Amino acid sequence: MSLDSIILQSALGGLLAYLFVHFLVFRFLESKAIIRWLMNVYFIGAVVNVAGYLFLIWSKTELIGQHNFGTMIFCGLLSFVVYSLMCYFYVLYIFGIYESSIRIRIMREFYNALPNDLTLEELLSRYNAEYILRTRLERLVGSGEVTFDGVKYRIGKCPFIFLMLDYMACAIKKITITS
Repeated sequence: MSLDSIILQSALGGLLAYLFVHFLVFRFLESKAIIRWLMNVYFIGAVVNVAGYLFLIWSKTELIGQHNFGTMIFCGLLSFVVYSLMCYFYVLYIFGIYESSIRIRIMREFYNALPNDLTLEELLSRYNAEYILRTRLERLVGSGEVTFDGVKYRIGKCPFIFLMLDYMACAIKKITITS
């Protein structure tokens, strides 16, 4: 087994743990807790990623003799970066679209109302501009990105890891496009 396969296997193991916990937990969350739990689940997957990497490295003792300590640390960090990017792209392109798409949200309302039909007034009472804004603000306040003092909303002091991952993805895109 090569270091490349260990990097990918541990990153995929972390992603599978992330997805498993995500699917298990997120069905029971309120909207204001979603972003905070995205981070919690991300860290759970990161622990699985690192533990998987260490387990795979220690189970292949011949690799320890072939590579120096710095190479092993670099590969562990690379596995973590690959895991982080996979989580980021999942949140950005799959979960984010599902959670924030108005079209999909309206379709969920239809499925929740089955076998009954919905009128336009019923849809508007369940999902209108005020509801959309309130829900998104609750998520931002719940994550710490925005604070609310009872009157005004402000940018929070909580660093957001997915913003860092966005910068990493943009850097990779620039490197691959200009190469």
